[in-house]
Amino acid sequence: MDKQMIKDMLYGTIREMQDDSRYYYRSSVGVEYSHWRDEGEQQLAQMIKVISARVDQIERDRIKAASQQLLLDELKKDHK
Repeated sequence: MDKQMIKDMLYGTIREMQDDSRYYYRSSVGVEYSHWRDEGEQQLAQMIKVISARVDQIERDRIKAASQQLLLDELKKDHK
């Protein structure tokens, strides 16, 4: 999973939740009167917990890969 997938997942999930009246009240008057319902706020919080764990793993994997590449590059220099 990469950064763009996370962004797409966040956007898609929020859009789906906004289309469900159990989670989001969409006012016909305007966005300033629309709001998240209690259950929607709870689900958003849960979604953020799940996705933030994935973001953390992506960053850990990225750092690990970069450090391994740096080590390999240094080892290659030493053998020249």
